[in-house]
Parts: sequence; C-alpha cells; structure tokens
Amino acid sequence: MDFAKKGESLNSIYLSVVIPTYNRSRILEKVLLAIYNQDYPSSSYEVIVVDDGSTDDTPEVIKSLNLPSSCIYIKLEKSGSARARNEGIRKAKAETIIFIDSDLIVIPSFLKEHIRFQKMYDKVIVRGPVIHTYNLENPFSTSKKITDMSRAFFATGNTSIKKKYLIRAGLFDEDFTEYGWEDLEIGIRLKKLGLRVMDNPGAIGYHYQKRFSLEDFPAREKRERNRATGAVIFCKKHPSLEVRWMTQNLPIFFLLERACFILNFLLPSKEKIASFLIRYKKDLLLTLFLNLYFYLLYLRYLYQERKKLI
Repeated sequence: MDFAKKGESLNSIYLSVVIPTYNRSRILEKVLLAIYNQDYPSSSYEVIVVDDGSTDDTPEVIKSLNLPSSCIYIKLEKSGSARARNEGIRKAKAETIIFIDSDLIVIPSFLKEHIRFQKMYDKVIVRGPVIHTYNLENPFSTSKKITDMSRAFFATGNTSIKKKYLIRAGLFDEDFTEYGWEDLEIGIRLKKLGLRVMDNPGAIGYHYQKRFSLEDFPAREKRERNRATGAVIFCKKHPSLEVRWMTQNLPIFFLLERACFILNFLLPSKEKIASFLIRYKKDLLLTLFLNLYFYLLYLRYLYQERKKLI
C-alpha cells in the first residue's frame, strides 16, 4: 500500500528510512511526523514503514497524516523483524538505508547527520545515540544523556549503511522470528565484508518508553524467553566463542544466575520491590532493578533452552 500524492516524483532518492513496526500506531505517528520534519530536502528521501502484522489502527493513522508519496506502507503477516526489514530493503530505492525503531523520535538534523557520514566514508556503519524518554508529547525536552548507545557491531535502533553491503551479506536471517539477535547476526557477516563502525553523536534519536507498571511483567518475561530462544539459534549458526560471549551462553554466566537465584530467597518479591520504587518515583533504581531482574531471567531461560540441545 503506497499513500501517494499526485504529481510527486521519486527520481532523486538518496536515503531510504526503513521502520518495522508492530502495534505502535500512536507512537509511530510521532515518529513519522519527526522524520518528515527534517533539515533535509523531502524530495531526497523515502520512508518505508513495514507493518509486521499489527492488529491496531496503524494503516488508518498513517493515512490520516497525509504524508508525501515518499511514505510507503507495507503490511505483512506476523513473521518477525528480520523479514520486515528485508522487505524494506528490497523496496528501498536509495543507495543508503537508515534503520530506526518505530518508537524512536528523531531531531530535525537526524537525516543530514547520517548522510554526511555516509558520504564522507565508505564501507561504514554509522550509529547514532539513543536517549530514553518518558515524554511522548515533548521528547526533545528530555536531558541529552545517552542511555542506550549499543556497542553491538550492527544494531538497527538508529543506524545507517549502504544497501549494497546488506545485499552482499545476504540480508537478515529470517529464521529469527522472535525478539532479538537478527541484527547482531547479520553484523557478524557484515564484519567479514570489511565494514567498520563509526559513531555520529549528532544523529540523535529519542526512544520513547512508557513508564513500567506491574502489569508489564508477563510481557517482558515472555520477551526474555524469546530472546533466549533466539540466542540458541544464533549460537547454532555461529558456534564461536565470540557469539557465545555475545549471547552470554557460557557456564560462568549460568553460575552467576544460580548464585543470584539463591540470594533471591532473602529478598521481597519482584512485585513488592517494583511497587515500592514506582510509588516513591525512584526511576533510576527501578531501571537498575528491572535491568538486573530481566537479565538474570534471560540467563535462566537460556540455560533451559541450552539443556534441550544436550
């Protein structure tokens, strides 16, 4: 589905922005408005939104925005981010592709910063900083503290790359149908092609997160289960120490999880701890606690998935 306006041309497309999405229509609206409010000619880039089986009103919201013809909407059956990104790559007309998540609201100079680096250097992956924000209405008011600068060789939250290198690498592996690892896996192949990573601190995106509530525990726990399943697939495809370390699929990490699990008996329940931190608005402590809890849960699920192969 292509929401096009008559008389507009796509003859001079230099950038393709690929945005996979799933049930994020309200946030996606802000993302698209920001990506079309750039200090960069709107005739020089296209935006490809690949909907991975959303059941909300995503198509209606996009259509209501009356965006230029350079906004292309593709609807798929639910099959995972890897396939969604591949569909975006195949549709892309530009030499350079920028990947962002559908909850990343970018500053007006975002595209200019990515293309500046891509024109200056060859065989490069350009990464921009990601700043977490709870403020959907005015995300740019959040303090410019980088809170999610991935150190992965290739991470698709805020990154750009030449399309030809993605094609040479063989695109994203569509065996990854659940949350996580598909971008790190293609990163292994891109690294073998001789690409290097450059950080551009000017290509800033604000990652919107709703504040955590106790009702979010089941969904987050399911995500860690899926991440563990994907990690095992990753290790089977690349049985190297590098990937086992990357996924933390090593005995030392399982021993760490076991030790923390024993200490868990001495602590209040996760719900009581989270409830206390939420009530007293201890955002930093809440983030640290949740990160630790879900990290250890991932290790537990990873150990369980690994045992199935033995």
